Amino acid sequence: MKLTDYVLQSARHYWRGHLGLLFGTFLAATILTGSMLVGDSVRASLERVASLRLGKVEGGILGGDHWFTETLARKTNAAPVIIATGAASAANGKVRVNGAQVLGVDASFWKLSTSSKNIAFDKSAVAINEPLARKLGVKAGDTILVRLERPSAISRDAPLSGSTNQDISLRRTVAAVISAEDFGAFQLTASQVPPDSVFVNLADLQTQLEMDGRVNALLHPQFNTLRAHVEEHRTLEDFALKLKRLEGAQKDWEISTSRVFLDRSIADKLGEFKGAYGVLTYLVNGITSKQGGTPYSMVTATGNGNGKDDEITITQWLADDHKLAIGDELEVKYFVVGLGRDLKQQSAKFKVAKILPMDDPMVTKAWTPDFPGVSDVDNCRDWEPGIPMDMKAIRDKDEAYWDEFKGTPKGFITLAAGQKLWANRFGKLTAIRLPNEGQTMEAKSNALALRLQLADIGLVPRDFKQDATSAAKGSVDFGGLFIGLSMFLIAAALVFAALLFLFTLERRAPQIGLLLAVGWTRGMVRRAWLLEAGVIATAGVLLGVFGGMFYTQTALHGLSAIWTGATQGLPLIFSASFATIFYAALATLVVVLLTLGWASRKLFKIQARDLLAGSWSDDLAPVQKKHGSKPMLILAVVALSLLAAGFVLKNPEAVAGMFFGSGMLMMIAGLLFLRGWMRRDSGTLARSLRQIGLRNISRRPSRSLAVIGMMAGGIFLVVAVNAFRMSAGDTTARDSGTGGFALIGESSLPVYEDLNVKAGWDAFGLDEKLMPQARVVPFRVRDGDDASCLNLNRAQKPVLVAADPAKLTGTFAFASGSWDKLNDDSCIPAIADQATAMWGLGKGVGDTLDYQDSSGNTFQVKIVGLLAGSILQGKMIITEKDYLSKYPDAAGYRFFLVDSKPEQSAEIAAHLTRQLEQRGLALEPTRQRLELFLSVQNTYIGIFTVLGGLGVLLGTAGIGVLIARHVLERRGELGLMQALGFRAGALRSMIMGEHSLLLVLGLILGVVTASLAVLPQLIERGGSLPLTFLVELIVAVLAFGLAICAIAVATAVRGTLTDSIRRE
Repeated sequence: MKLTDYVLQSARHYWRGHLGLLFGTFLAATILTGSMLVGDSVRASLERVASLRLGKVEGGILGGDHWFTETLARKTNAAPVIIATGAASAANGKVRVNGAQVLGVDASFWKLSTSSKNIAFDKSAVAINEPLARKLGVKAGDTILVRLERPSAISRDAPLSGSTNQDISLRRTVAAVISAEDFGAFQLTASQVPPDSVFVNLADLQTQLEMDGRVNALLHPQFNTLRAHVEEHRTLEDFALKLKRLEGAQKDWEISTSRVFLDRSIADKLGEFKGAYGVLTYLVNGITSKQGGTPYSMVTATGNGNGKDDEITITQWLADDHKLAIGDELEVKYFVVGLGRDLKQQSAKFKVAKILPMDDPMVTKAWTPDFPGVSDVDNCRDWEPGIPMDMKAIRDKDEAYWDEFKGTPKGFITLAAGQKLWANRFGKLTAIRLPNEGQTMEAKSNALALRLQLADIGLVPRDFKQDATSAAKGSVDFGGLFIGLSMFLIAAALVFAALLFLFTLERRAPQIGLLLAVGWTRGMVRRAWLLEAGVIATAGVLLGVFGGMFYTQTALHGLSAIWTGATQGLPLIFSASFATIFYAALATLVVVLLTLGWASRKLFKIQARDLLAGSWSDDLAPVQKKHGSKPMLILAVVALSLLAAGFVLKNPEAVAGMFFGSGMLMMIAGLLFLRGWMRRDSGTLARSLRQIGLRNISRRPSRSLAVIGMMAGGIFLVVAVNAFRMSAGDTTARDSGTGGFALIGESSLPVYEDLNVKAGWDAFGLDEKLMPQARVVPFRVRDGDDASCLNLNRAQKPVLVAADPAKLTGTFAFASGSWDKLNDDSCIPAIADQATAMWGLGKGVGDTLDYQDSSGNTFQVKIVGLLAGSILQGKMIITEKDYLSKYPDAAGYRFFLVDSKPEQSAEIAAHLTRQLEQRGLALEPTRQRLELFLSVQNTYIGIFTVLGGLGVLLGTAGIGVLIARHVLERRGELGLMQALGFRAGALRSMIMGEHSLLLVLGLILGVVTASLAVLPQLIERGGSLPLTFLVELIVAVLAFGLAICAIAVATAVRGTLTDSIRRE
């Protein structure tokens, strides 16, 4: 008979005995294949979302506050787009959606969608995407209102920036509701949650925003092409620069900007031209002297004079107003800007060095830039310069001066003196003048543009497709998580299969002996048995592949329906690649065969006569007086070393590896300890039923240890992951996840005023009796990717927020560091939530992230502290000072924490939301936000508790199988004991006791090793074990295990045991 025929016939004949092996292999293959396919499916789902949100877009330029010409996009064959944030509401005003994405688009935008379907609508209509339509409850043909902010030429934090709240409202008919496939899911941030989008006709939105011919974004289907050619088409208009030829005694070119202050990088480059000099014109609060005072006047600082820094040249009008002569002293009072719109009045004194007649060529309004709210009004009493003004101080002669001379400066000082007084984060010049060498306007404009780069103002091409690909890899590797946390379950399945395989081999030991006796070599016999096992294992693996697919579908359904916190709206799709299935099946088959080969190694070394006689034992060795404890100690030391390494390592996957590695090694060390105890006990004389039961445990220690290991593995997983289950707790405590704040919120449009002072209350009509009961901590926001646990994408550029750390001192619990760490001047320090840093970014304390400033230069933010389980997840927090040094044009605040008494929080939230409706402010209780974040983490814990529970089920099933096997092997012994007078109930109690001990030992080993593994992590994050939950869980597992033992004992010990004596 051929070996293959023997193997196949033997496998068919003993099919009942191989059911355990088949089941164990099937379970291992199901879990491994399913885990890998879950990872593939989540990754494929993220890639699909990325594909839908980007369509055919590969690269682009985001200008933000820097608007450039639509022509630049056209010449580079890109789609010109306006990207803004606003609020949308139904026409009846009952439903409002804040934070809506408002897009100004034309036909070129729709060509970049996946479907390339053109969505055409005129200026009286808009299109909206499906999520926004559902929230507003509208359809095509209905009317909606869209509110957004008109962009300012200069940051609204800047002095002379005009009024703050310049909103526009669009009442438009919904022409179409856009599906995700038709670009309804378009967004450039890496998020699985689709935005709420309004698509407005580009020309219409440009008109409404007073930005005709300008856009703040362009999108291109080929990143490399865009990067190679975009600089070729730049013009001065793309830098918001204006070139003007000055006529007069000194013919110059003047370069100014619609942004009032020239960007420092541009000013530095243009200042390198030969003969260039700078101009800085400022609106001062007043000019006073001993003879009188003049309110609100322009003073110009120039770099083309030779005067002294403490001298001033004044106009004849000012001299007449004060009756000043050369040598007299005057004082200039002015505002300087601090953080936010905080203005401080300062003053400087000058001596009059020269008096210019009003017809002097120097006395001209050409020195003064177009200040918003000043230059565009006819009456100076109608000024809205964005600074506090006393209109009563304006005299009739001041009004007459404005009517005749407009913004003509009344004084001139040196550029050095002017920059010392008025240079600010927005710039140090309002214009640059160059000698006119006879060039044409076009030639000079081209020459100037060639000196500049779009990157100088942050207009850098970005590879959106590459960012999306990196983000789609996921911040959470679901496949790795499922495999890692299922490892104990897979191991339990393998042990279960090996146990049942060995039971089958032991029953067929005489057959093995017979084959050896008739001339088969041990290698041939072992190969035959392993081939037989391989046939069964292959069948189990094939079944397991289908089981893995079902497992994946079930897991995806659970993630979509039950554990929705883990996916947060991600539409999951099933993805099964051949490579994944093949490698999972192959890995399972190889591991199963290696496990069986190792487990059966002793059996094939026994002599043929002993196998034929049945007088052998695979476990028992001569009892030794000394047992080597060295391996156990080595494992314990290595486990403790891994725990210590977990404190040093920053990579979350590595930390998780240390955690599970140390736990596994401690568990193995515990099993080695129990093995030594069993071997010592096997050599003692039993004098009672209890001792007989203990001897029976020690009779086959490998079996007992296998069952203990299965039970301990499941318990380890359940206890370990549930130790990290979190609850919001007392959210009024300062060291809680809420920092003691009552409310948290965001606004669609920036809030520029300080809501803690009367000026801010007046701006929004806030209740002056209620607001003193609240304290608002505002944050500046630099938009980026959501790095919180609500986003499965790997954040490439997390949201950057900034606040005054003094306002946060004493709030929130830290896993590492404190708010004081933000005062480090050696770097730009940042604080992040621990979950954000570890899982969202894969970072730790001391690591850095790259950001680009407003000029396109890369700077690094260094993590110096980690918050423990806070509502500030997903954000990198830096100081407002550092933020403004990198983004000087940033204006206003869009993220808020509100401190108030719990009983007043609802009233304050309703009041602020109502009064700041125009800004799109939405507030919610901090507890609600914290519970949302914690629910995601607890969702993962719930998933892996189920996996651990399956391991516990396998462990208890193993105990049941072990009881049945032991009773079958010892039936004659039990019959003899009954014949000698032992009652059947006592024998059942003995069997129940010895196997219950295995259950208890597994429980103790799992709980102890899990506790040792997680306690250091809990200590580091300031947490504690959820003892009540864990005690209830362990009691439930113990009760279930004892019930299984009782059922197995009752089933196995049936009939008259003495009958087995006759059969033997």
